[in-house]
Amino acid sequence: MRHPPATGLFAEVSGDGRPVGPPAECGPWSVSETPNLRVAVRTFADVQTLRDEVRGVDVFLHGQLLDGMTLPRLVHAYATRGPSFLNDCNGSFSLLLVDAGADRVLAATDRLQSRPLHLREEGDRTYLSSKLADLVTPTSSPDLAGVAWYLSSGVVHTARTVLEEVSRIPCGSYVLLTRGRRDVIRYWRFEITSEYAGTPADWLRDDAADLLVESVRKRIADDDAPLLSLSAHSGESDQPVRGFRSPRLGGRGSG
Repeated sequence: MRHPPATGLFAEVSGDGRPVGPPAECGPWSVSETPNLRVAVRTFADVQTLRDEVRGVDVFLHGQLLDGMTLPRLVHAYATRGPSFLNDCNGSFSLLLVDAGADRVLAATDRLQSRPLHLREEGDRTYLSSKLADLVTPTSSPDLAGVAWYLSSGVVHTARTVLEEVSRIPCGSYVLLTRGRRDVIRYWRFEITSEYAGTPADWLRDDAADLLVESVRKRIADDDAPLLSLSAHSGESDQPVRGFRSPRLGGRGSG
């Protein structure tokens, strides 16, 4: 039986200066240090890394950032604005950032938690992993509510998992770790407003179609040449809502 390829990262943040180290089956690993923290990180091939010696910042990115946000730009945005730089990060990602100058570690997930980061605390140490299985210990106990949610719908809601000792960083949030302290902070929140109250339904459909097309365009690299068609159907009509073909192939959009 072929096993799925391993992905993501595993990190141990230690306040006592003596990290035990990640699971032996993980890939290459590195150690980052702040005045009061030591961070051991192991990554797999799908994780991008950057060490900025000038700013004293190490970044580990699992996933993809859109809108031209590269790791050097990310570090610059963080150095300029602090954790609020996450408001401008779009994509499917989780990231770990070690800031030696500020003596802290930041771990974050995207707005939909599409690349989860699981978290477990043990004394003066915090473990973070893309995979829940990496944080299971012989003393782990089930979270009964989490297990019930998973069995009934296949999803564990909020920041819970199926284990009592393990949580997940909530969607649109980051965890700030300093010695002896952990803060969970929301940088984005979905809000229902009255902005579109009274807007005709066909206008809303057109806006939704435009947003869908633009979201797909963002995920297509400049050097790609796909033949792409998007369409949707309502229960009342068999007419496509919106479609387009790649201009690179000479196609034209249709409404």
